[in-house]
Amino acid sequence: MIGIILHIVSGIALFVAVMIILRLGSQLKMYENYIRITITSMQTAYVRMKEIDSTGAFEAEDEVGSVFAELADTVYYLRDIVDFTVDESAEDRLLEEVDQIEQE
Repeated sequence: MIGIILHIVSGIALFVAVMIILRLGSQLKMYENYIRITITSMQTAYVRMKEIDSTGAFEAEDEVGSVFAELADTVYYLRDIVDFTVDESAEDRLLEEVDQIEQE
């Protein structure tokens, strides 16, 4: 009798453990997707800021230049935290994606 109860309890515990593991696995995939989206957004922002900054159109002396400088510093800081690298082909691809989004 005790053996049957132990089998039932262990079966229920195993079922609950499997359900928890499956739920955690799906949550992990969701968070991985969020991280990928965030890194892609940061890469796009970094590429755009580099593109804008390369022209030197914003002077740090005026208000717009100050805001731009703060935004650039923030993006560069985030780049260093995440430690992502953008090679030239990825940079071109990101710029094409941004251009497509802007056209829509």
